[in-house]
This record gives sequence, structure tokens and C-alpha cells, in this order.
Amino acid sequence: KRLKKSFEDNITTTDYSLAKVLLGFKQNHKPIQWEFQAKTEESFFEERAIVYDSVGVGLGQYRYDPIFNTYISDPNGSFIAYTIHTGKRDPNTVIEGSQKFTIDLGKISGFPNIMFRGNNRLDYRGSGTEIRKLIQPNITDSLSTRSRLISRLEMIYFGKNRFRSWIDNHQALNGLDPRGNDLDHSNEVGLEIDQALSKLITIKNSGKFRKKSVESTVSTLRNRDVKGWWNEIQLQVKLSESMDFDLGMMGGFDSGKQQGKSFSSQAYGLLLNGRFFFKKTGRFQSQISLVNASATNTVTFQSEDAAEKNKLLYLPPEALNGYPVGTSLRSNTRLQYFLNRSVSMIFTLNTIDDSRYDNFITFRGEIRAHF
Repeated sequence: KRLKKSFEDNITTTDYSLAKVLLGFKQNHKPIQWEFQAKTEESFFEERAIVYDSVGVGLGQYRYDPIFNTYISDPNGSFIAYTIHTGKRDPNTVIEGSQKFTIDLGKISGFPNIMFRGNNRLDYRGSGTEIRKLIQPNITDSLSTRSRLISRLEMIYFGKNRFRSWIDNHQALNGLDPRGNDLDHSNEVGLEIDQALSKLITIKNSGKFRKKSVESTVSTLRNRDVKGWWNEIQLQVKLSESMDFDLGMMGGFDSGKQQGKSFSSQAYGLLLNGRFFFKKTGRFQSQISLVNASATNTVTFQSEDAAEKNKLLYLPPEALNGYPVGTSLRSNTRLQYFLNRSVSMIFTLNTIDDSRYDNFITFRGEIRAHF
């Protein structure tokens, strides 16, 4: 089964550079580092069609979701994506930019070991250079083929206990498909805390609040809004120099709209992760997770029978950290062993049993040689 879904114009045939800027400040003993890059050019691009080719379950990087009529990134999927030439060339204005900065208060005497990091990226391709198109793209814009704006701000504290917080913002207009445009907006706020109770026991908690919306003029089936939270807490225990394990709980809640209907969903589960280290010759690691997820339409139930009828069988792919409705049992086992300084073996075994994959098993073995 071979399907052509959209177009991507990423082969540059002629470039006319209009401007290029590179600014920065960096000194190892200074607490502030900053870098700014930007360029704009007039280019001719040759269009390519993205083709999703089925290679078998577990052998691809995408799965097709018929509910939302789109391809979802999935390391256990059946499809791989590649591009072919269409022969069509169009002029485009290209604007690319990025900004990075770091503020390390630990380099200032008397201040705590706190670091702030920021990263912003912009990628625009289309006709015209209006600021509105770059900052606030319109789903009906037929002259823009791509507009992506990504920003991330982090704060990290280093000490006996460590914590990290972040804010992510991402918006992307995809106008490469001749049938219409897709517009994605996502925001995320997260906090991660590592607290050492003793030399052998550490508690790690990671939580995030997120919101995502998808609009499409290609297919109304893709339209959805999701907002909610996800949290994982783990107890990390070091049994010896060669063995440790993690025992954790996870869960979350999401609500929103999919295809014009409101929904709410929740999930909870357990996580067990163990590691054993061979003396400088390798490591063995195994992880098992068990999660139960459920979803319903957000209506007022008159009885238990009504609530049963309003249970949902599917969720947006972004909801509940990607877990489908029902019980999910997953495991990942990895063995890496060095035969000598030049040759090593790596074996990986994955299993999934849920409503999406029924008793699914993948195995991969590698032998690596270093010369």
C-alpha cells in the first residue's frame, strides 16, 4: 500500500541571498552568552511529493490513523516516508533565524547555581515577508508553504537537589499539501525535581501542563483541541555499585474537542525499571510499564447505562502521553556487552500489548566494531 499525502519543496535550485546576519557574545568567565543568526534569500525550489510506503508493523516510523486521516510519528508503525521529484519549481522567499542565550548565575560570586537557557528558531518559506505571517500565520494563507516558530526557555538549579523547569511554545503552518493547509499550536510548561533522600535513595518527579490545537483545511477529521497534564514520580534505589532500580507511578488527565465533540480522559499506571552493570564490559536494562486509560464524552450522565454508552474508543494522538484507550502493557529490554575494546553486541527486545498493538514483539541484534 503506497499513498501520496502531501508535498515538500526542499530542493534548492537557485539562491539569491539578500541578507545574512551573525551576532554573538561569549566569554568563558562571563555569566552571559548570546548568539543570533538570521538570513533571508529569494530561491527557486523544486517540489517533492512525500510518499508513505508500508514496510510492515514495527519496521517503519509512522502509523496511519484513519480516525483523524493523518500519519502519526510512531517508532512501531508500518510506514516509512520518502520523497520523489515532481518537476515543478516555484520562487519563494526564505527567512531563517535562531537565537540562543545562557545566563549562568553560578559564575557570579554569592549567587546560587542557577542557569537560564533560551532557544528560538524561525523558518518561513512563501511569498511576501509580512511580520504577521511570521508571528501569527493564517490557516487560509495560500501563499505560504511553511511557517514554523519554536521557542523554549529553561531554568536549571544545580545542587544537592536538582530541579529544572521549562516553557515550550510551538506553532507551525504546513502549506505544502496542494489540497490545503495544516496549522498546529502547542504550549507546554513543565517541572522536574530530583531530591536525594540518602546516598542510595532518590525521588524524581516530572510533571507538565500542555495545550495543543490542530486545524486543517485538508480534512476536517484532523481538527482537534487537547489540554491537560501528565505526571511521573519515581523512587530510585541503588542496591550496589552494579545494580539499581526505579519504581514509579504515572498518570494524567486531558480534555478537549475532537471532530467537533467534547471529550475527557484520564490514565494511571505503574513503572518498573532495573539496571545491572557488568564490570566495565556492559549493562543490562529492563523496563516494564502498565497503564490504564479511559475516555468519555463530556455529557451529563443520567445513569450508569448512559455513562457506559458514552465511553469513547479512541483519543487524539497527543492525549494521555500517547497511550490509547484501554490497558497498555509495554516492556523494553536492552543488553549491551563489550567482547573486547573493539567489538560490542547490542540486543533489544520490545513488547506491546494494547488496543493498538496486539501482543506485538520486536527484536533487534547488532554487532559493532570500532577501529
